[in-house]
Amino acid sequence: MSTVPHLAGTEENNAYAQYVKQHFINCSLDNVMEKKYNVLLSYPQGPGNLTLFDKNGLETEKFSILEKKLDSFEKGTDHFLYPPFLAYSKSAEVEGEMVYANFGEEEDFRELKRMGVDVQGKIVLIRYGSISRNKKIKYAERYNVTGVILFSDPDTYSPTGVWYPNSWYLPPDGVQRGTLLRMRGDPLSRGYPAIKGLYQRPIDEVSYFPSIPVQPIGFGDAEKLLQTLDGLSPPNPKWHGQLNITYNVTSKDGRKVKLDVNVSRETKDITNVIGVIKGALEPDRVIILGNHRDAWTYGAADPSSGTAVMIEVARALGWLKEQGWQPRRTIMFCNWDAEEYGLLGSTEWTEEFAKILTHQAVAYINVDTAVQGNHTIELKSTPELVDTFFDAAKLFKDPDSEDNLYDVWVKKHRQDQEDTRMEPKVRMFREGSDYMPFYADLGIPAMDFRYMFNTKDMGVFNYPVYHTMHDNIEWMKKFVDPDFRYHTTIAKIWTQVVLLLADTQLLPFNFIRYSDSLHIRVRDMATLAKDKEIDNVCNFTMLLDTIATLRNTTEEFHQRLQDLDKSDVLAVRIANDQMMMFERTFVTSEDLPGEPSTRHVYHTAGLSKSLDAVVRQKSSLEEIANKGYDYNQEAITKELSKTKVVREFQEKYSIYTYHVMMAVHSLRNPFTTVDEKEMQCGRNPKKCKEMQNNNNTIVETSETGGTKADGKQ
Repeated sequence: MSTVPHLAGTEENNAYAQYVKQHFINCSLDNVMEKKYNVLLSYPQGPGNLTLFDKNGLETEKFSILEKKLDSFEKGTDHFLYPPFLAYSKSAEVEGEMVYANFGEEEDFRELKRMGVDVQGKIVLIRYGSISRNKKIKYAERYNVTGVILFSDPDTYSPTGVWYPNSWYLPPDGVQRGTLLRMRGDPLSRGYPAIKGLYQRPIDEVSYFPSIPVQPIGFGDAEKLLQTLDGLSPPNPKWHGQLNITYNVTSKDGRKVKLDVNVSRETKDITNVIGVIKGALEPDRVIILGNHRDAWTYGAADPSSGTAVMIEVARALGWLKEQGWQPRRTIMFCNWDAEEYGLLGSTEWTEEFAKILTHQAVAYINVDTAVQGNHTIELKSTPELVDTFFDAAKLFKDPDSEDNLYDVWVKKHRQDQEDTRMEPKVRMFREGSDYMPFYADLGIPAMDFRYMFNTKDMGVFNYPVYHTMHDNIEWMKKFVDPDFRYHTTIAKIWTQVVLLLADTQLLPFNFIRYSDSLHIRVRDMATLAKDKEIDNVCNFTMLLDTIATLRNTTEEFHQRLQDLDKSDVLAVRIANDQMMMFERTFVTSEDLPGEPSTRHVYHTAGLSKSLDAVVRQKSSLEEIANKGYDYNQEAITKELSKTKVVREFQEKYSIYTYHVMMAVHSLRNPFTTVDEKEMQCGRNPKKCKEMQNNNNTIVETSETGGTKADGKQ
């Protein structure tokens, strides 16, 4: 899967689609199909070029942005490899003074302004890290820069000074590619699938692209550029990277640089490969496995480690099928195309089958990069699926010892994170892979997992050769997984998770984790509001009460599951349908205000951001008061309550509360179940008040909650 570069839309990637398809057929799956879409992609028309000038405007150096062949694999292949680029960049040749802007965060641009540095019309040099590349470009555009050069600083990607091929760290020539598309899916057909014959918007009417040219470079070339900056010193040590230079912000004599970027935007066909094992008892309930196939270069880790593992899982389940096994529910293997460009393949597919998926999809299990390290497991998951993964991990041996895999995972997590919890910390995913259209748009429970390196010991937050030419099979076998034991471990866990979800009579979901996680999140916001003395305008009482009701409801629901007559087919079906509906209740029917990337209330940080905006607004009003204006705290609060940020907070608070209410309804059967507590409230208001004050205590163990459905921590 990583013998040749296979960028989406190329013949090489299409050949790999047929390779995966044939493997699915050989695995005896019941049905194997292709789903094609015609989408907008982007390719470099040649390498990006940089020209340096001296103080007199005379050209001193001109060079193209290319990577060097360093290992025997790279030197032994003559396959065409696209030069480093950022998809959907504006094509242009621009010239201007160069300014270094650290990570390109909004605060970095504010700091430059405070220093008297006007970046308008300048070419800005920004290092990768801290925030997404799209946010860096958004802030740069806001300050009217002419162009952006992104580079990978050794501080973030090669901190030891020894790099590939002598270590796994990024070499000076390594350039991180990526996409600059500011949406998920095909930009010409937003809201419906990119099927030939359906309307495609004109490219010049689409606003999801940057308005300036952007070029990535390695830290070797970045050092040349930074050496020309001999003017203002960086404002603080946080602006320093690990190159042996001073990281000055400007040049004394306003030296210029020319940036030449030529990147196309063109429509191409992409191909998803889908394999199906039909369920025996509930064929209309589907467990979906997902991994993407396309890569910026060779893609040994991202994504071919995941593709290889998926094929192995299909082989294992196909073998079971040949022995006479058939899953209770349908299992679907999805090998996506064009993920790297902006989740195009998975998004177009979910758009085409949105209504069916809403009613039939039980869970989506994603493995993007199966192995990018050899330390321990990393899991990102919606709360109700966490116990399913833990239970699967407990069944296997650690690949590096005779101990239990789960126990070693817990031990390493506690050491790495200096954490006292009795289970690994499970993170909630934000953006970045094919789980997004399933979870953020449709409310389908999802998880993503991989074998990970020790970020603390290795000194990097992402594997160093990410999206570069050096993410190849030689790098993988030499420094990460020589005998593929970690690939095998991920394959075992993935297979077991699928079997638990596909064959268990009652879905193995734990909603107590969900309510606990919600409580922790909202409690922290309520505490902040109280500490900042804005709880009279940002009152969390109703939401906390609703979450307490949800906690009681989830406990009652799991108790009913334990008492359920498992021989009653209809009762089992109703209970499973309720569990499938639960996650959907957090998805809004319209876009969330200020949150274009998700419609999922639990997924968004919008409420927290709105609360922070109110805190900042109050601070501004207090600054005015301190300047001698006749304001007291009561007047400040009154003025604060009239502001736009408070109204925005109240709108998001109402949306959040409403969807937690719907989650309660989903587990209660509100139209057919008599609420005895409510009936008692009607008969005896005093007793009702006593019951409302008798809320359960929340047990906290992890970001996604931590109480098992059977009451055990």
